[in-house]
Amino acid sequence: YIAWGIGAFLIAAWGVLRGNWWHALMLNQAALATQVRLLRDDLLAKEYMFPNSDWIYRPLWTYEVEAKEAKLNFYLYSTNCELFQHSKTPADLNYGWQANNWPRYLVWDNYQADFIQRAVGDSSDIQQVGPIWFSTSAKEMPKLNGQCIAVFDVTPVRSSFYQIFSADFDYYIPEVCLSFLQDIQKISDSYCHTMLWKRKRDIGTRAHPKYRNYTQKLLDCQNVVGVDPEISAVRVIEASSLVISMPFTSTALIARELDKPSCFYDPTGMVYKRDKAAHGIDILCGFEELASWVKAKSETHPVSPKASV
Repeated sequence: YIAWGIGAFLIAAWGVLRGNWWHALMLNQAALATQVRLLRDDLLAKEYMFPNSDWIYRPLWTYEVEAKEAKLNFYLYSTNCELFQHSKTPADLNYGWQANNWPRYLVWDNYQADFIQRAVGDSSDIQQVGPIWFSTSAKEMPKLNGQCIAVFDVTPVRSSFYQIFSADFDYYIPEVCLSFLQDIQKISDSYCHTMLWKRKRDIGTRAHPKYRNYTQKLLDCQNVVGVDPEISAVRVIEASSLVISMPFTSTALIARELDKPSCFYDPTGMVYKRDKAAHGIDILCGFEELASWVKAKSETHPVSPKASV
């Protein structure tokens, strides 16, 4: 390995002098791949799991473990991977997905299987495994009584950070996110429901100031209970009677798996109601549609037995 390292360093250095900068750029990845190649097979795992957080780039060393007959799994713990569809025409694939070449993909359902197939073709092994659970913590759930509506939004980030994403559809912005929360709070209050609100994660000062200011006021409402972001969505859904999610977060699918009435709510009416990214979950547009849905589901679904725990 030392002999390889000396030779690789000299090649990378000479490449930089000649303008072949990619040798130096890939040197650290080539070093990892060489380590794997030189290791005995019994020092390597038999199976590796990679989440879709790193969905564009496949490390070079994974080709070495694949050559040693180790299994590689690329699992999609999130279902919010597709661009918004604006009409009957399916949305384009998000940047980078077509560059994927993992040998096996673990997906939630046939909708996500279709998405992966459109991205990488028919050659890869795509396995439908149902909801892929995420982590939780030992923190206790708040004390609850009566009917609860689990609410899952998307935190808008500061404008300076948001520009990095180059979004083709400005949806996860303060105006939309605040309308989402405001409408649900009013409706849940009118039906005497507790709004059980959980953020995906605490991103601190990266969150947009308008969002941070509003959510502080939201928690002062008598019918709103905030849930620590470290508590899993599963536990929140189990303690609720109804579930409302912002398009197109995976919590709506988890709720369906747990037999809870579930919908996506779009306060703007911009989201195409038959968007495949919804995975068959109803998309409700506007205050009136959501109010009617909450009223109907509240009458047909009694208080969750775990809501008072």
